[in-house]
Amino acid sequence: MEVLFDLGPKDSRLELFDRDSELSRLIDYVGRLGMPITLVLGLRRVGKSSLILVALRELSLPHIYVDLRKFEERQYLSYRDFILELQREVNNLTRRFPALIGFLRGIGGVSIMGN
Repeated sequence: MEVLFDLGPKDSRLELFDRDSELSRLIDYVGRLGMPITLVLGLRRVGKSSLILVALRELSLPHIYVDLRKFEERQYLSYRDFILELQREVNNLTRRFPALIGFLRGIGGVSIMGN
């Protein structure tokens, strides 16, 4: 089957279709109101991840996004595979926000290796 567009989550507003209202509301909740926990609920494959990624990008908030869909074909996701994926995303995050390393060092029980 030929796919004419990328099925993965989008991270640009230009790639979202007819989601301006939802995106504005999410940006308002997370950005202006500072809601620490915000649920985005909906049916599978309707754009929840894209909505979240675009909002986080537009807000320039430090975040970690672990896309576990790459493991969908497996019947079992090992702890090691999950930790390696999480480690990759934490490394990406600290490259984008270097000041985060100092903040993380201040948390009891957290150790930073390699810096």
